[in-house]
Order: sequence, then structure tokens, then C-alpha cells
Amino acid sequence: MLKKLSIAALVVFLAIWPMFTTNPYYVHTAVMIGIMIILAVGLNLLFGYTGQISLAHATFYAIGAYATSLLEVHAGLSFWVTTPIAIIFAVIVAIFIGIPTLKLKDHYLALATLALCLVTTLFLLNAKWLTNGAEGVMGIQAPTIFGYPLQGVALYYFVALFTLVIFIMIRNLVNSRVGIALETIRENEEAAESLGVNVLYYKVMVFAISGALAAFAGSIYAHLTLFASPESFALPLSIEVLVIIVVGGLASMAGSVVGAVVITLLPEFLYEFEEYRLLVYGVILLLVVIFAPKGIVGLFSSFVGFIRGKLSGEKVNEPEEAAEREEA
Repeated sequence: MLKKLSIAALVVFLAIWPMFTTNPYYVHTAVMIGIMIILAVGLNLLFGYTGQISLAHATFYAIGAYATSLLEVHAGLSFWVTTPIAIIFAVIVAIFIGIPTLKLKDHYLALATLALCLVTTLFLLNAKWLTNGAEGVMGIQAPTIFGYPLQGVALYYFVALFTLVIFIMIRNLVNSRVGIALETIRENEEAAESLGVNVLYYKVMVFAISGALAAFAGSIYAHLTLFASPESFALPLSIEVLVIIVVGGLASMAGSVVGAVVITLLPEFLYEFEEYRLLVYGVILLLVVIFAPKGIVGLFSSFVGFIRGKLSGEKVNEPEEAAEREEA
């Protein structure tokens, strides 16, 4: 009951807080948090639940942004047409790349997706005939609905709504039989195959879903900034999303949200260290892996379990033991 009330209170807060701010930067930051949540949910589904590490998330993010931007600027199509096309294109690319790539495991898969991310950046920079190179794509217009432009607070509500829908859809997916199959693949692919699970099918399917979500986030980002340039879709973005799900908590839907909020707001408090962003992320990642391997959400759950154990009179020596007993 308390959990449901907390969720309801959070939804109400997200719905009303823009009414009490006049600073457009706060709204912009909130939209970016929504975009990062969508990216994190997709990567967490792939890495956290299925165990397939990928550094190519920025590639599909770029596909979404550039496909929708180029189709809008050069073909005159609207956001509502270009975005589905971008998502479909991202899915096709994910399937085409995923079939051979996802046969690899562990660091080999990470290196393959890293190469894909680097190739994407080089393509965006050098294919000036298509992407306009380092100058990027300009002339993007804000999407409209019934003639009303989705900018500022309107775009915030649009992103918040779709973020909530995506969160619920992916949560239902991981709680279904498909989720059980994905976790079996993560733990032991050979065992999953022996149980009749089509490992390659599920891995490619999840890779495609993850790519589709990243493309959708990329399309929103392009219409938030009204500009698309290669530097926004380089390797640091893939690393940032990876840090988000590790810091928040792998294989945790709540972890994707918490991690996105923390990592998106962190630069606001570390503005003077912007040049060392990757170094800061690396240190945070290292500290989390060492001291909180289950992320912020896992650490909080362990603490809550420990407190409950104390209040109920159980003899619990470690917070982890309380969390394991609560899960059991």
C-alpha cells in the first residue's frame, strides 16, 4: 500500500511541478531526464536482464535523431511520420547487426559494439553530403499536435507520458515469460538452450527493442534542441547510459529511473569538472561496483531490509542478509 501511495504521489508531483516554475532550463533538464530514462530502460533490458553488454547505444540514438531530422528538413515530413520511420530503420539495423554480433560474448561483444559506435561517429563526421558533417543538421521544427507546438512544458508532458508508457511496457515484459527467458539467458546460455529457449532469437529481439527505444529518444532529443550534430552521439553517450544503469541498479526498472536522475543532474553540481566528465563517471562506476554492486536501488533495498529485520527483532548482522531474506 505504501509503495502504491508513493508512486501516486510521484506521478502527481511530476504532473504539477511545471506549473510552479518559470525557468525554462528546469523544464529542459526534466525533458533530458525523461530521454535518459528511455535510453536507460532499453540498455537495462539488454544488459541488465539479458546480460548482453553493448556500447552501441549512441548509434541507435543517432539513427533516431538524424533519420527524423533529415526526413523533416529535406522531405518536409512531420515528426509524427519521421519518428516511426526512424524507429523502424533502427530496428532493421539492429536486426542486421545483431544476428552476427550477438553470437559473441562478454568483452568480445563489448568490443564489437564499441567499434560500431566509433564507425557511426566517423560516418556522421565525414558523410557531409548527407549529415552536413560537424556542422550538423539545422532547420528542425518543433512537433505540433492539433496545431499546438510541443515546446517547453508541452514537450515535457509529452515526454513524461511516453516515458511512463514505455516504463510500464518494459516492466510488464520483464515480468512475463519473456523476462524469465531473458534472465535464463543471462545466467547460462547453454542451460537456456537445453530448456528450449531460442537464445539468438531473444537476444536479437531485445537488441532491436533497445535500439528502437534509443531511436525514439534520439528523435525527441533532436526536436528538443532543434539541432543534430555528431558530438551529441559519440562514445561518451554510450558510456554515460551504461553508468546510469550500473549506478541505479542492473536488472532493476527503478534503477534505470534513479540512475538517470542522478547522472543527469550530477553535471549541474560538477560544472567546473566538465572536461573530466568521463573520468568522474569512471570513478563513480568503480566505487559503485566495489561498494554497491546492486546500485543505489539495491543498496536502498538492503538498508530497508536491515531496518525491518531490526524492528521485527530478527538477528540480522548484515544489510545484505536482510535483503536476501526479504526477497526469499
